[in-house]
Amino acid sequence: MIVIIGGGACGLLSGVLLAQKGNRVTIVEKNSTVGKKIVVSGNGRCNITNKNISYHDYPMGDKELIKSVLNRFGFSEAKKLFSSLGIELIVNDDGRVFPLSLSGKSVVEVLLGHLKSLKVEVLLNSEVLDVQKDSDTFFVELKDKKLKADKLIVCSGSRAYKSVGVSDIGYKIAQNFGHTVKDLYPSLVQVECSDRLIYKASGVKIYSKVCVYDGKEKLHESEGDLLFTNYGLSGLAILDSSFYISQAKGEVSLKVDLMPKISHEELVSLFDKRLKLKDVLDYESWLGAVIPKKIIPLVSRSRLLNKKSIKELAYNIKNLKIKVDNLRDEKYAEIIAGGVDSGEIYSRTLESKKVKNLYFGGEVLDVAGDRGGFNLHFAFGCAYSL
Repeated sequence: MIVIIGGGACGLLSGVLLAQKGNRVTIVEKNSTVGKKIVVSGNGRCNITNKNISYHDYPMGDKELIKSVLNRFGFSEAKKLFSSLGIELIVNDDGRVFPLSLSGKSVVEVLLGHLKSLKVEVLLNSEVLDVQKDSDTFFVELKDKKLKADKLIVCSGSRAYKSVGVSDIGYKIAQNFGHTVKDLYPSLVQVECSDRLIYKASGVKIYSKVCVYDGKEKLHESEGDLLFTNYGLSGLAILDSSFYISQAKGEVSLKVDLMPKISHEELVSLFDKRLKLKDVLDYESWLGAVIPKKIIPLVSRSRLLNKKSIKELAYNIKNLKIKVDNLRDEKYAEIIAGGVDSGEIYSRTLESKKVKNLYFGGEVLDVAGDRGGFNLHFAFGCAYSL
């Protein structure tokens, strides 16, 4: 028998595919329902994959393992498989892919339907307390029973999205069998800043270019919505930057271009034309017609309007420097970077290099992908590889 620990994306799909091959399968899930992260992903719409998927979209993890998974399970294979299961897809212009229903819940319901049809046992409210191995048999200890397995698949996820009920049992199992678990830290998460001017701008969302600096070294650049909050910064540009912020070893700062679609020279020219209005409009109205009023204190220390001051103002808007204090707690994170060392897993089969018939897949591994469907695709890709 095959026991799968974890009823998430990897666990559910691997249960279906393994049962289709004639295996007897049991899925063990700690929560009262399965697929909770699938349901909440993509704000409930389930960003299931990405049309432009590549191993370059995974800044962390063993590259050979990632390449191996994606070579077997690219976008075309994903589309074909999901369609065969009854999950039709729709592709956005930016490459992000969603179920046609735009519902993560519908994806879970389809997978559960197949599991039921294939007579896969799904044990809910079943927390794994311990796993031991004697000769060729794994013993999975639950609160009220002990399961025997010829093969054990650990895809118990990570500690991200604590609100949906998470578990670190996968890391404990890996360590008990001699595997390395790399440092765990939140990714695809917001950042905290102590600048009170940022708090005062809370609620402002503006399309920006964000560059991450570790001291003087530039680590990453991304564009997207930037949201000012009462704790710091959020928005897609910040989520995309968070992994690189976590990698910094020194003081982390962001250089933010609040108007990336217009050059410094064009902005100076625009302000120059508006100088004729300085005696008609008060300062906040004059500048508030160009940028949100709540962020004026962040870019303007003087209320003078002349040829020199508008150049400085344009520079500040294009080069706003913000010091980052911390990433937010992992309970706010979409994923956790770090995990079971993927270099200790066979890239083709996902079997442990240390323990025969022990497999790892999905977010329990130290593979971290960018935002846009890449992490969910990797979890499904692992299931396809098992």
